[in-house]
Amino acid sequence: MQYAIDLYELIEELVFDEIMKNYVKQELTEDACTNEEEKMNIIEQFIRSTYMLDDIPQQLKDPKVWMSVLKRVIIRIITANTDLSVELQAYLDRPDLWNENLIEYLDLVDIGKNILLRHTYIILKGIETKLAITNKVNTDSKANNEPKNLRDWCQTKNEKMNPTTTTMASSTNVTKKKGRVD
Repeated sequence: MQYAIDLYELIEELVFDEIMKNYVKQELTEDACTNEEEKMNIIEQFIRSTYMLDDIPQQLKDPKVWMSVLKRVIIRIITANTDLSVELQAYLDRPDLWNENLIEYLDLVDIGKNILLRHTYIILKGIETKLAITNKVNTDSKANNEPKNLRDWCQTKNEKMNPTTTTMASSTNVTKKKGRVD
């Protein structure tokens, strides 16, 4: 039974990513916040009160868990005629939005009364953006720490493994005279 539920959740997420995100109501995209500052405050408040909390269980610290839940909320909002001025917390308390192993932690989720259903898509996009920036920074820092070419890499590795041999070899090369060997 759990495999069927997992498959359904995967299909639901794929349907959102490939089809439904193109049909997100205007109220969820443009009209949700009055200005950019309000938008950023909503996103930051949601993040601070969910996966960035110190006392939240490890299973809920993954932003991808929250992205999946927000996608499920949006699917339910789009397919129904729902009042968008309802608190998002009311939907996050619903067990049908969560994986079975996370339902026990629903009491720990408290995001605040000012975050409403109409903010759901903005929060989702904010989390996706932050995650993409974090991944890019991690990828860039890995790339910057890697040597630029194979010769530099080999020399660096050799110097780390044999610091005295490398030093002696380079000083020997300097003092050797080129001469004919008979």
